[in-house]
Amino acid sequence: MLLAALRDLQWRRRRVAITVLGTGLVFAMTLMLSGLSASFEAETARFVGQFHADSFVFSTQAAGPFTGSLPVNADTAAAISAMPGVVHASPIILVQAPISHESVPMINLIGVDRGGVGLPRPATGDSLSDPGQVVTSTKLGKHPGDTVELGGRSFTVVGTIDSTVLGGIPAVYMSIGDVQAVALGGAPLATAFATTGKATHLPDGFSQDSPSQAVANLVRPLRDAHGAISFLAVLLWIVAGCVLGSVMYLSAMERTRDFAVFKATGVSNRSLLAGLALQAVIIALVAALIGAVIGAALAPFFPLNVEITRSSLIALPFIAVAVGLLASLVGMRRVTSIDPAAAFGGP
Repeated sequence: MLLAALRDLQWRRRRVAITVLGTGLVFAMTLMLSGLSASFEAETARFVGQFHADSFVFSTQAAGPFTGSLPVNADTAAAISAMPGVVHASPIILVQAPISHESVPMINLIGVDRGGVGLPRPATGDSLSDPGQVVTSTKLGKHPGDTVELGGRSFTVVGTIDSTVLGGIPAVYMSIGDVQAVALGGAPLATAFATTGKATHLPDGFSQDSPSQAVANLVRPLRDAHGAISFLAVLLWIVAGCVLGSVMYLSAMERTRDFAVFKATGVSNRSLLAGLALQAVIIALVAALIGAVIGAALAPFFPLNVEITRSSLIALPFIAVAVGLLASLVGMRRVTSIDPAAAFGGP
């Protein structure tokens, strides 16, 4: 029966090819949605990790060091540095600012202490060393030596870094003094403090987050988007199952006489069902392979960052097998209802 199932796939190869391609596209879309969802937390963890801090200190009235931040006096860094457990503390500031760019209207402007904690390590070029310099996200397409206009002032790009946050918004790093001048009218404020070492006691009115807590706080605004993407992914799995199920049912309908002959010659329902399930699983696995290739090829062209993880690729064939087996149930009901008498011209 297994050989007969394989031969039937070969006989109906055109239909099978169309089914595999269509299901593969659905799998590719599902894989890309999973990669988009995973990218939210991955980019946030990457962003927070680029500060190379052990903890972040911020006002208790703020939701977190990077979300709903309440500006405080930047000079508080000295008091935090003197707290037990803290080796050094540096002020940082995050504000959103407009930028004249073809496809990126808004950036996250990050102010850091050029000689302290939080200084980024560029992938290309140099780090910040003087006022008037910026390290830009690679998403902006800038290169060392280029200039950018921010707040009516011109800044020189000295380095680039793969840094985005909150669903792909690029980050631009500059000295905290420059951010204060550009966005805060020169006020000596900060939204948080990056520390090496962790404080065992903090001044009144301040809280402390570990890097993992900062990631959780920063990704929280994207929770609804994450849920919506997951819901769409489930719908696409159902679509894939419906596509496979309709094909398997049509195949069972067309092979009614074949199955009747098999039954009349003593082949059990179990063997017939195994052959049908094998067909569905083969189609699903090949579609999963094609979907993985298509998804990986299209991911770089997606408007938002898509990070297809190894775990997603490993899970895809197992989910595909489950979808194939469920889809084969539609045809199985038809197979079990076939009367062997149909092989001899009966109903």
